Amino acid sequence: MPLHQSKSAPLWLGEMEFAPSTINQRLAAIRKLATEAERCGYVDSVTAQAIVTVAGVKQKGRRLGRRLALYEFHSWNRRTTALTPL
Repeated sequence: MPLHQSKSAPLWLGEMEFAPSTINQRLAAIRKLATEAERCGYVDSVTAQAIVTVAGVKQKGRRLGRRLALYEFHSWNRRTTALTPL
């Protein structure tokens, strides 16, 4: 099956056990490559458009660490502002 008829690129990358952000980053590079290939005439517009419209992988939105309390933020901000040259 030709690539422009398949929406399985994210699934294939997911089988390789990459993180969702890594998969989306690689898909973004592939999309740019497809756009450039269309512009140069290596790929027809239908194929390029099909590649560009492949959806990325959903991210769960987990964050590492913890949120700072307001007083911790102000303490951190004072230290970093004092170190920043004007």
